[in-house]
Amino acid sequence: MLQKLFDKVPNITPERSVFGGFSNGAHTTSLFIAGQDEFILRHFHAFYLVEGGLGPLETNVLQKPSLRHYRFLVLRRDQPDDDQPRSKSMREHWTVLARAVEREAAEHSLDFTSIVMHGYGHEFPPKYMAIVGQWIRGEKLPNTEKNYLSITAVRFRNPVNIGDFQGRSAGMVVEVEKEPVKWAFSRRA
Repeated sequence: MLQKLFDKVPNITPERSVFGGFSNGAHTTSLFIAGQDEFILRHFHAFYLVEGGLGPLETNVLQKPSLRHYRFLVLRRDQPDDDQPRSKSMREHWTVLARAVEREAAEHSLDFTSIVMHGYGHEFPPKYMAIVGQWIRGEKLPNTEKNYLSITAVRFRNPVNIGDFQGRSAGMVVEVEKEPVKWAFSRRA
């Protein structure tokens, strides 16, 4: 499916193309990264993961020198699904995993930003969708809430002008060189 898009629009620039998703979409995106999928890594140079995808990144994927040329954004919740002990335990597990991935990214000087969505569970609130849009465009992220840790070695050199992206599950955003165009493909959860 993606190849058809690239065939029809041959001047899409990988340096300004983003691939990511929410929940299962984040897991899928992470598996493409972990598997070093040539097609995805050739056509996309930035990836965002919202509420998923940390597991595959923890498997020494971030150590690969080839990933130094990519940008990463991870958004995760800080609230358990419910008040059950298992939910709280899982939230603690994912927090520890996220911190390990953040340390790994810092150790390997990756352009990696991790944001904790304070007060939210397994959801993708509009205010955080807006932050993803800002990140995609290469804009400075708001620091008013002090709710994110930014570990950045290289800044994105070509700001992207694509408007807000409102994708939910698996999605991508690309920009056509010299002609800002919003391409948003998503599969709703």
